[in-house]
Amino acid sequence: MNSVRQCCRPGCRNHAVATLTFDYRQSIAVLGPLGTTSEPHSWDLCEFHATRMTAPRGWEMLRNLPAYSAASVGSAALDDDLTALADTVHERAAREQGRHSTEPTDAPLRSLPPIGAMRPVHDGLGGSPLTPSAKPAGSGPKHAAPSGRRGHLRVLPDPVD
Repeated sequence: MNSVRQCCRPGCRNHAVATLTFDYRQSIAVLGPLGTTSEPHSWDLCEFHATRMTAPRGWEMLRNLPAYSAASVGSAALDDDLTALADTVHERAAREQGRHSTEPTDAPLRSLPPIGAMRPVHDGLGGSPLTPSAKPAGSGPKHAAPSGRRGHLRVLPDPVD
């Protein structure tokens, strides 16, 4: 049984001719020919909505849509388009894989000082913590006067050794 899929946009009753999918890892929106099956994380769009679709900010839009209407899509053209789209996505993934290693590294962890060496020093005025090297010279520990508003974090005095 061959059922015709409709555009997923609310209120649109046109037949779907394109499928929109997102590759979140690479920040790519892929707009290609109508998929052979309806997938849960893809959106079927009519020609009107497919031509006006834009990618989110910071994302790349990969369009693989020839000028066609719903009646002109043949199975051979669909197979060629899907193959070309898959090749493009795989090539991009291979380039990204070469630039960015996905294996975890502990290099940043090895460059950190020991745990006890880096304790935050507060300026006592409710500001952000200062590192020991940025502590103002000649100033002892200051405590801010209690205010009417209490946050969920409190500054505790250093333990006496």
